[in-house]
Amino acid sequence: MRSARYAPIFLLIFLGALPGRAWSLNLGNGLSAMGASLSDTGAALMQQELQREQLEQQHQQQMQQIQLQHDLQMQQLQEQHRLFLEQQQRVEADQQRAEQERQKQGMAAAAKSKAIDPAQMAHLVKTYPDWPAIVGAVDIRKQQPDPNNPFRKWLATRDAAFQAKINGTNSPREIEKAIALFRAEGRPSR
Repeated sequence: MRSARYAPIFLLIFLGALPGRAWSLNLGNGLSAMGASLSDTGAALMQQELQREQLEQQHQQQMQQIQLQHDLQMQQLQEQHRLFLEQQQRVEADQQRAEQERQKQGMAAAAKSKAIDPAQMAHLVKTYPDWPAIVGAVDIRKQQPDPNNPFRKWLATRDAAFQAKINGTNSPREIEKAIALFRAEGRPSR
């Protein structure tokens, strides 16, 4: 057992007794070659690590640029959206003002159409002093016109648009023209 334990030591001594130069050269050359390849591997690993770090930095820079572009585009979109909303509000406000103006004009036109022109009324009264009796004028809120009135019978023979125009008018000129037409068609005067 002891001899087995010391066998590696004897082997080393034996090898050491061999010509030293050859042994040390072979051992040295082997270690040198192994050291050189380890050095090359370490250098290659360091080079790869540097390349990886450079790629990572480039990647981070690209991501920062992309983020900056994204942020800029989002700001532009938000600004465009804000401008669009402002423009839409202006358009809606303009539409409301235009609608209010149309309503005012419509009310003014309605008020004007209901207003009786004094000069026209004076001319109607001068031409047909009994015009209310001729047309069978009544307060429509209290009673209906007499259907047996000759003017009303004549008016009933006219087209619906003309009837509506005459029944809805406050214009003395229109009433005067209707009476003149009624009389021109040979209806008896009152």
